[in-house]
Amino acid sequence: MTAVREVRVEEVGDATDLAARVAWLTRSAYVDSDPVPGLDRPDGADDSADAVRARLADGVRVWTARDGAGELVGCLRVAPGDDWEVHRVAVSPAWRGRGVARVLLAAVGAEADRRSRAVWLNAVVERCLPPLYAGLGFRPVRVFPAADKPLTEWRMAREPGGHRLAGVRTTAEPHLCWFVSGDRLVAVLTAGGGRLGEVVARAAGRVAAGFPGLRLAGVDAVPSRDAVRPHLPAEAGADVHPAGVPRVEHPFHRRPREFVPGALALCRFAPGREPLIDSETPG
Repeated sequence: MTAVREVRVEEVGDATDLAARVAWLTRSAYVDSDPVPGLDRPDGADDSADAVRARLADGVRVWTARDGAGELVGCLRVAPGDDWEVHRVAVSPAWRGRGVARVLLAAVGAEADRRSRAVWLNAVVERCLPPLYAGLGFRPVRVFPAADKPLTEWRMAREPGGHRLAGVRTTAEPHLCWFVSGDRLVAVLTAGGGRLGEVVARAAGRVAAGFPGLRLAGVDAVPSRDAVRPHLPAEAGADVHPAGVPRVEHPFHRRPREFVPGALALCRFAPGREPLIDSETPG
């Protein structure tokens, strides 16, 4: 297989003959891409050549990455305007983890700098995307409920250098921190306020001694403790709830807004990539 160093980036503005290939790559990247099962089907999983052509007609530009043999291995779309908004970042499944998205976003960012444009994107929390984009140079700015699905999104702005979600300011509402210890899921209700890393530290301090190797799976902002307790595992204490099922099987952890519409998922880490709570979490 061609090495990732041979990926090159090109801008495709009006080459509509590529629409079918771009749509196929996007579908391939989005189908079965969620690290946690049971979420709503990603919009990109149903992409079509006609949809790509329509977006090109609206002025959207498609950026593509190819390997040394000229095969398409990644793409994204940039909506026009005073600021640039990135959509549909897609990487061929065979090329995941090899830096293709980083190359594409860096190329868009370099061009945006030359044209004095800001770059934005939206990242779905329950799909574990904000930590990924934070590591690619995007800063979380505003969290909001998705309009068409019971999921949560972060509006993120490009700010090269990489960022950590730990520095995000939280609201005063109660927060629900999700941890894993071995194959055990533990939910801890705690006070909000301060930075997200401080909220996690408060919650972890209540359970770390009883759960070795504690790792952070995610954090939610919730309207009240009483609103979420009926959806949590059996209680070990008033605010500590160990689960009897693996993380990926707990419905409230997967989709909190489906059960409590006023809840907002603030961060999720992909299963197997949960950071240790003593390593400047969350990422």
